[in-house]
Amino acid sequence: MPTSRIHGSAGRWLAAILFCSAFLSADQARLPEPYDLWLNQEVKYIITPRERAVFLKLKNDNERDAFIAAFWRQRDPTPGTDENEFRTEHYRRIEHANRIYGRGTSTPGWQTDRGRVYIVLGEPVYSQNYSGFSEVYPCEIWSYQGMERFGLPPAFNLLFYDKRGRGEYVIYSPLGDGPQNLIIGFDGKPDDFQEMYTTLNK
Repeated sequence: MPTSRIHGSAGRWLAAILFCSAFLSADQARLPEPYDLWLNQEVKYIITPRERAVFLKLKNDNERDAFIAAFWRQRDPTPGTDENEFRTEHYRRIEHANRIYGRGTSTPGWQTDRGRVYIVLGEPVYSQNYSGFSEVYPCEIWSYQGMERFGLPPAFNLLFYDKRGRGEYVIYSPLGDGPQNLIIGFDGKPDDFQEMYTTLNK
């Protein structure tokens, strides 16, 4: 994703709202449905905590519409042109996540681990699917490069696995899950890492 930049009137408008937000009441009524959808689904993974707090303090739909317009303008990599490539790409990623990563599960694609990562980071440089093995749950490895602007390593891999064969891939944590959770019906000793890695290495 392009890095965020504040441009012209969009930046001034947001700056003014951010300044005034300190004096606004914290008591908020429930957002009208289109704005609740925008905040809690469409931009859930890319809006900053401060922007979210400001949006929740706006008093009417005109202010919300102006905020949303400024939100996209400050992320536009080519201000002054008709198309906002950042916005177009963001909604393309949501559509892709819903179409691909929600298959076989009751969870909407954008809410799955793969969908969330795809929306934020985009297409991996390389991906590999490991399925059809009798001893290991289906897995996917996604490889990324050039994500330093997000505070991430220059190159890294993410592993997703179909936890317990339920049809929804979740992100794997070496510490939180452990290699035994990648192995179907593992009944060995929980601390026998050599046996686990031998099985996985096959």
